[in-house]
Amino acid sequence: MVVSAALALALGLGCGTRIVAFVLAVVAIATTFMAGSDIAVTMIARACACAALGVLGPGAYSIDANVFGRRVFRLEPRASDRAIDD
Repeated sequence: MVVSAALALALGLGCGTRIVAFVLAVVAIATTFMAGSDIAVTMIARACACAALGVLGPGAYSIDANVFGRRVFRLEPRASDRAIDD
C-alpha cells in the first residue's frame, strides 16, 4: 500500500514520470494475470494509459521538466519538399 501511494505521488508530481509510468503498466499487466477475468479489461486499459503516459513523458510543469528542461521539436520542411511548390 505504501509503495503504491509513493508511486502515485511520484507520478502526480511528475518525478520520474516515464519510469514510474512503465512500472505501473507492468504492475497492471501482472495484476491482470493474477486476478483473472473479473477485472481484466479494466487493468488492460490502465496498463495502456500508463504506457501512453510513459511514452508522452512529463508535462510542462512537472519536476522532470524543471530538472531536465523542456524540449521542443520543430519540424521544418526539407529543401526537396519546397522545390515541389516551384
